Formats: sequence, C-alpha cells, structure tokens
Amino acid sequence: MMSFNVAEQHLYSHEEQSPILTGLSFTELAYFFVMFYTVLGSPLGLTVGNVGVGILMLFVFGGWLAEAGGSLSSVLRQIGWTLGCGVSYLAIQLLIHDESSSQIYVRNFGMWVPSLFVLQWLVSRQWFLHRFAFVTIALGFAMIPYMNTYGGGGYQRFGLDNSVGFANPNDLGCWYGFCALYLTLAGFSARATGSRVFCWIVGLVCLYLVTLTLSRSPLIAMAGAVLVASRRLFRESFPLLLLLGGLAYGATLLGVFDTALKSYGIRATEETGRLGIWPILIEKFLNDPLLGIGASHAGAVNSGGRFITPHNGFMLIGVSSGIVPLALFVGHWIKATKAALRATVDNWPGSEFQLPLLVYALLVTNSGNQSFMAPWAMVCMALPLGQFYFGKEDQPNGRIPF
Repeated sequence: MMSFNVAEQHLYSHEEQSPILTGLSFTELAYFFVMFYTVLGSPLGLTVGNVGVGILMLFVFGGWLAEAGGSLSSVLRQIGWTLGCGVSYLAIQLLIHDESSSQIYVRNFGMWVPSLFVLQWLVSRQWFLHRFAFVTIALGFAMIPYMNTYGGGGYQRFGLDNSVGFANPNDLGCWYGFCALYLTLAGFSARATGSRVFCWIVGLVCLYLVTLTLSRSPLIAMAGAVLVASRRLFRESFPLLLLLGGLAYGATLLGVFDTALKSYGIRATEETGRLGIWPILIEKFLNDPLLGIGASHAGAVNSGGRFITPHNGFMLIGVSSGIVPLALFVGHWIKATKAALRATVDNWPGSEFQLPLLVYALLVTNSGNQSFMAPWAMVCMALPLGQFYFGKEDQPNGRIPF
C-alpha cells in the first residue's frame, strides 16, 4: 500500500464548520456547476453562445491545476491506466482514422480526460462522495418536470426532453439507479434512525423513477451491487435489512410499482438486437486488433437493416481503437477492483460504499456505450483508488455524519 501523504493531512483537520462541508473547495463547486450546466443549462436558457460543456470543463481543469497542482503526481499514479486509455484512444481516432473531433465518440473522450484529473482529486476531499451524491440526487429531481413519455411495444417509458442532459431513458435510468443505490447504502451507515428512514424513503422514490424509464440495465446493476453488499449487511445489519424490506414491501402493497411491473413484463421478452451484433463486432475487432476500425464505424447492421452501436463500453473502445486503449481500460478496472476488495476485507471506513458502487458502474458500463463517462460512474471508479493515499483512519468518505 502506498504511504500516507503527510503533506495533505491538512485536508482532514476538523474545522469549525458543518462536518459535511469539510473539504469543500472551489474546484468542487465549479465541477458541480458544470454538472448543473450539462443537465439543465439549455432548458433554463443559461447557455451562452458557443460556451459548451467541454470549454467549461477545461476552465475547471485549469482551476484544479491552480488549486491542487502539488497533487499532480499522486493523481497521475491513480489515473495512469485510464489516462493512457483516453489519450491513446484520441490519438488513434484523430491521427489514424481521421475522425472529426466533433464525432460524439471522440468529443466525449476529449471531455473525459480532464475530468479524470479533477474527479480523482476531488474524491480525496473530506465527505466529497456524500456532497456529490446529494447534488446528483437534487439534479435528478430537477429533471422530473422535463420528462416525456415514449410509446411503443405495448408500453410507455419515460425519458427527458432532448434539451436536457442524459435525456435518453437508459442514461436517465442509470442516473436514478445510482441515486437509489447510494441512498440504500447511506441508510445502513447513517447514525440516526430518522436519517436512515429518510434515506430509504427517498431511495424508494428514486427506484420508482428508475422503473418509469423501463431501463433494464440499472435494475440488473443495482441487484448485482446489493448482492455484493449483502455479505457485509447480513453480518452486521440484519435488523436494518428487515426494516428496508418492510418499507419496500409496503410500497409494493400500495401499488406503487404495479404499472412498472406490468410494463417490464412486456419488455422482458423484447429483443433489442444488441446481442445479435456482438459476434459481428468481435469479428471486426479480431480483424483489426491493433488500431480498430474507427469510432464512426463502431457498430453493425442487424438482420432488420438497422445500424446498432455496441452498447458496451469495453467493446466500443476495442472496436474503435484496438487492443491498447482496451487493455489500459481493463487494467484500470482490475486495479480499482483490487483496491475496493482490499478496503472491504480490511473494513476501512467508507468501504461499505466502494465495492457496491464500483460493481454498479461496471455492470452499467457493459450495457452502454459511454456510461462510464457519466459523472456518477467516474466517481464510482475513482473512489477505491483514492483511498490508498491516506491512512486507514483518515479516509475522506466514511460513515455519513448524521
């Protein structure tokens, strides 16, 4: 394990302020503004000329360099694999495949790279996970007025107005899924019974919002994450599990999820065509394993004549840019998983969040092209690696202070 960076101990001094605000920085506030601008800037009429999210992210990156430049070497050690993935991916797309920088699978990588630096540093700030989750939940509820229904297939699903960020029903479902999972875990770590019940009630609301999107991947990912967390929860918090189960059962008896259950029953047998193109994409990757075929061609035509993208982050990177970015990306996940497992085995403060959230992000990454670039997913990936630069008792994102 890497030694505790003594130079950064001042980040964790107990200051005379609200505990949840300890560690709050200008860079963090700026990043939260970028999240807000991404999601609601356009529908609220806050966009200014050609000032896009990418430009704002570069300003945040510049602010981070000024505020935390001394931590650059530590951050680089944590994000080395993903940074190598992003840089090599962009180099191959722009220099080899002559892709446009405005191509969606190129542009998003360009914004992802500076975000890696910022978020990896921010997760080391005291209570950042909890502040980030509260902002994410608040933005999730702020999205509700912009919900639209999408008909077809005998069911209706909810997405967002196209002017809102994360408008796609699957992206929206994954957003609410993160909120529901965090609140479930936070309920178990809350100090007060009132806080615990509040977290779980709001978590059930977020779960209900997931079901409105009729997206299957966040529900499967949540089930996997809760299953991973259950080993610890059954050992330490069985009575609390019964309480949570009682709340969920009561919501079911009230009919809250009746419509969703019926719609999911219809959609369960629906074939999206994604699995059918994966063998084709694997063959494309094997034909061009070194450099891939370019982001614009990362997909295949199904039997119905429809061009379908991979809907899998690993496959998108491999097919687009070849083995080098893919290997670096896989390496980062392995590194983060090992870190989360160590924290769980050693029972480090905050470890109750790390492995379940990482599992959720990993499962969602396997069902979306660039789901791993969502802010919540990047935080899930960054948390386990950030812990190894601090002492066991100085973990920045332990039990919530209320």
